[in-house]
Amino acid sequence: EIMPSLVGSEMCIRDSLSFVHLLAACTNDIEILPNDESQKLIVNALINANKTNNAIFLALSGYHEPQVVKNGIIHLYINNVLSETISECTYRPNNDSPLDYQNYFYQISSRFKTGDQVRIEVETKDGKYKANAEATVYEPIEIIKADTIESNHSLSETSESLWIYQATKWKIKLQTPTTNHSQYYRVNIKQTYTYRLTNRKTLQDSTAISTQWECSGYYDTALMDGKPGTPNNSDPIINFIPTINNYYNVFNDAYFTNNQYTMTLDSWYSFLLDNKLYKIKKITGKAIIQYYAISPAEYQYLRAANAYADHDSSNLLETPVIFPNNIKGGIGIFAIENPTETSIPLKSIEDY
Repeated sequence: EIMPSLVGSEMCIRDSLSFVHLLAACTNDIEILPNDESQKLIVNALINANKTNNAIFLALSGYHEPQVVKNGIIHLYINNVLSETISECTYRPNNDSPLDYQNYFYQISSRFKTGDQVRIEVETKDGKYKANAEATVYEPIEIIKADTIESNHSLSETSESLWIYQATKWKIKLQTPTTNHSQYYRVNIKQTYTYRLTNRKTLQDSTAISTQWECSGYYDTALMDGKPGTPNNSDPIINFIPTINNYYNVFNDAYFTNNQYTMTLDSWYSFLLDNKLYKIKKITGKAIIQYYAISPAEYQYLRAANAYADHDSSNLLETPVIFPNNIKGGIGIFAIENPTETSIPLKSIEDY
């Protein structure tokens, strides 16, 4: 056992087993670093090319939580032509993002198309802080075919509630554009179910709509970076193998052959109903499978976010997660996603 002891301002190390004094350089106590690092603009924007209500978030870096920048000016250029100038900081409370600084944003209305070169120049109105960033709108992936290969649902019913769970497995054939560089993507599945209900007391009919975003590629080679799981080999069960999670479902075209690949996805959905008040007459659903062509910078950023989600800060042996940055003069990520999607009806369920 190695026993540390402090003598004055020096640290010496004693081996209590052999009582041999180790010769080592002694060090002075480490003082707290002064908070003298200059503040920088934080610019965060993941933009959807098909939307005209995208948001850019601005803040100043600090040792505690970020400080909202409310006096920002953003000049947005598309192919070196000024598209718009935004100087209004919008406040909109967001229940999904309860932190106050995440409720302030600058809304942009420009629309983007494949091949656009986009640049933003950001500064505060007093000119004290400045930053800029560039992004390319990459060509979207093509969804050739999408099929459900397995779909199961289960019910858990009491006199008070009805819990519905639906699990679906997908096979999706994809084709990437022909290019001479690596291509990067992410995928998500939006499931929307419409419930036709009858009020047990009034016998009045009504409709409820529930939407969930959820999918996983644990059994897919591309989404698991060549290490897919199997039904008999689950990472959470084998404790000495770290769990691999791709929370943001990012992948590249390394596993495509002749620009084509068939992806395996799992999606699931749950819904809780007041069974005492309502009776379900019919359930209809649809799934929207969305793929986004993303930049190398966003791919690396979301990979880092995956690692950060699994990072154990209490483990001193774990390497801290370093987030990539493509903001010149500042910190953050500026990227434009180019989406493509397909809609598939899900099996209707009647007469519960």
